[in-house]
Amino acid sequence: HLESFLQWLNVTNTTFLSPVGEYRCEFPAAVHNLPLLNYSTIIEPCEEDDEKDVQELKFALFIFSALVVVMVIISGIVYAHLRGRIFIIYKKIVGRVLEGPKPVPPVDDVQYDAFFCFSNSDYRWVEAALLKRLDNQFSEENLFCCCFEARDFLPGVDHISNIRDAIWSSRKTVCVVSKEFLEDGWCLEAFSLAQGRMLEELTNVLIMLVVGKVPHYQLMKYNAVRTFVQRKEYVT
Repeated sequence: HLESFLQWLNVTNTTFLSPVGEYRCEFPAAVHNLPLLNYSTIIEPCEEDDEKDVQELKFALFIFSALVVVMVIISGIVYAHLRGRIFIIYKKIVGRVLEGPKPVPPVDDVQYDAFFCFSNSDYRWVEAALLKRLDNQFSEENLFCCCFEARDFLPGVDHISNIRDAIWSSRKTVCVVSKEFLEDGWCLEAFSLAQGRMLEELTNVLIMLVVGKVPHYQLMKYNAVRTFVQRKEYVT
């Protein structure tokens, strides 16, 4: 290596037979015919500059990689906490840009004003507090046509089909959530179906009414209910 050779010349008492200025490099091709004395003043500074550039490039790549890792972690955390809202925003963008505004369904196509979903254990309370004050079949003074399982579900029809038909045939679905509601698999299934319709239509078709002493942490134990509670307000 020329660098080692020049270092050897600097520390060794050497006598040249011809002037030092006449010595030139033969290889490598990049320094062919370059005066030997000019090597240290031309090539070595360039090598130092190249090494400095490499170090700066490595540092820039390190910073970029660190930022990418941090952004991925933050994106994962944000998505885990806000995936419901992100999905709704996505549906709104797709609906408005690709599908256009949805036409409002005619009023005559809706059979019921509200479908009341509740546990059989809560029937007496729902009847006294809600149905007798809202349903027009309990009193002619009431203005709403309501649907609930004990009266309006068709016998002999699959239960899940009855629930689905009631939800999609009503303007609103009112879920009366109690401790018994949370222990009833059919009630939770109805809640999930109503929430699915809400996400599909992007309208507030689901109303959640919490009755009795139901701790907030108990609501958060169930996936469908937890998702709704985190994004919407509910009545207690």
